[in-house]
Amino acid sequence: MKRILSLFTLLACCATLAMADGGQKVTIGGRTVEKNVTHMEFRGDNVILTYDDASTQTADMSEVEIQFDNATGINSVQVQPKQAYTPGKPTYSLAGQRVKNPSKGIYVQDGKKVIVK
Repeated sequence: MKRILSLFTLLACCATLAMADGGQKVTIGGRTVEKNVTHMEFRGDNVILTYDDASTQTADMSEVEIQFDNATGINSVQVQPKQAYTPGKPTYSLAGQRVKNPSKGIYVQDGKKVIVK
């Protein structure tokens, strides 16, 4: 439950991050980072922070806190396209078993989940 709350908090920060004009305070594990975050990427329970000097840092989401002084709005939102099912490629069930003729459902191709409609 704590991780879910942390995820929602970070997603809210991510949305606000787009237009923060340098008035931010980044704290990771109780230690303040003296850089501005320009990009956040979520991978599982981790978040990858990219700073204004082009350096990156990976941290557990539950340890990251970002506070803003003057957040003014969201500049843009980028959505990754859904993975499409490709017939002929090796396809696996969520249990890891190879499937030759998948019916409707969720499967794995190239290590990514795909939906067969």
